[in-house]
Amino acid sequence: MIIRKHYKSLKAISKNTKLVHTYFPRKYNFSPYQACQHRCKYCDGRADKYYVEGDFERDIVIRDNLPQLL
Repeated sequence: MIIRKHYKSLKAISKNTKLVHTYFPRKYNFSPYQACQHRCKYCDGRADKYYVEGDFERDIVIRDNLPQLL
C-alpha cells in the first residue's frame, strides 16, 4: 500500500473540537496526525473520516510545526 504524506502547519496546538462524542467527552483535541494507515475495523475515525480529504488510510496529514508550538 502506498502512503501519501501531506504536511500542514498549525497556528495553535489546541482548539475547540467540532467532534464531541459521549464516548470521549472533551472540549479540546490534539493529534500530530490526521488519518491512519492501520485500518482497524473498530476505528470510529475511518467511519467519520474526521475531515480528511482523500483516502483515510493512504492520505496521512502530518502537522509539521508541533515541536515549535510546544
